Amino acid sequence: MLVINTRPTIEPSEARVAHWMSHWNGRYAVRGVAISSYHLPGRDNAGQQADFVLLTPQVSAVLEVKGTHHDLTHGVITAEPNGRWHHSSDDRDPVHTRAHDLNPIDQALSATYLLKALVEKHNPGRSFVSAVVVVVPPRRSTLRLQVGSLPTGCEVVLGNRGLRRWLHRTARRDPIWTAEQAYSLLNAMNLGPELTIGDLIAEGFPPLEATPVTSTARRAKTTTIADATTPPASQPPSDQPAAPPTRAASRPDTSSRVSRSHVDPSPRAAHRGPQQPGHTGALPRPRHRRQQIAALIVLAAVWTVLWLLAAHYHHAPPSAPTTSTPTEQPFPQRPAQHPPRR
Repeated sequence: MLVINTRPTIEPSEARVAHWMSHWNGRYAVRGVAISSYHLPGRDNAGQQADFVLLTPQVSAVLEVKGTHHDLTHGVITAEPNGRWHHSSDDRDPVHTRAHDLNPIDQALSATYLLKALVEKHNPGRSFVSAVVVVVPPRRSTLRLQVGSLPTGCEVVLGNRGLRRWLHRTARRDPIWTAEQAYSLLNAMNLGPELTIGDLIAEGFPPLEATPVTSTARRAKTTTIADATTPPASQPPSDQPAAPPTRAASRPDTSSRVSRSHVDPSPRAAHRGPQQPGHTGALPRPRHRRQQIAALIVLAAVWTVLWLLAAHYHHAPPSAPTTSTPTEQPFPQRPAQHPPRR
């Protein structure tokens, strides 16, 4: 996140929050712009200073930073929307509250009203501003936060992790700011020399010429691609017109990847025959290929087993029975008996 400091010195708790936001990297990275210690103008030259004015592609917010007492290192802080805040084991107010405010939520809400009037001029119809109270506990503390039912658009978070988790949740929403709109607002806040439109695009703000892809548009695009690959049952496949190529909206850091997957078909898809109407260049799913390979392996194994069984039980044709022919044996002859001589 890009953090812009408008004052050379800020409160220690605000400096810690600025350090957190500027050092979120990797899977903890959050895109956007945070302006610290900005004075929001009001009527009759009156106004209010906001600890942080926050702009992300999905949200506009005011951060009110509240540090706790240094000796409050454990226990539970209860944040009530309609009453004073209190600590589980200390009678003092756990955080500083202005004299005419009931709790820090009132201070954050009053700043959102001033920022909303400024946002409406540069982003008409999307001027809702969230109010976030960031409770900064002492270092290496075990403080916990218990929050009651808050009004819509109000949040109370604890420490680095609580603020980062809230920003990650808001990053799932549809974009409401383009880079040009955000720069127009920041330029009206006299922050134009601090950054450029290219800096805002690098922070995730989509350019004006590329319409942000909303969740509804994503579902419609997915349905169009699925319907284009399946011809209607009442029309022969040969009469089905080819589906036009789907152009993906260019978004920062992902536009080239999305464009390649929908506009430039892969070599494997280019060699497919013309008998497949409505081809969109999408590759077959890996799961289907694995199922086809597994079926071929099973079929080959079955044929192999059948062939081995047939070879094992196949006998040679029985030979004709042999009859034993009796051999002629010479009959024993008796010696000739001569009559006795007389």
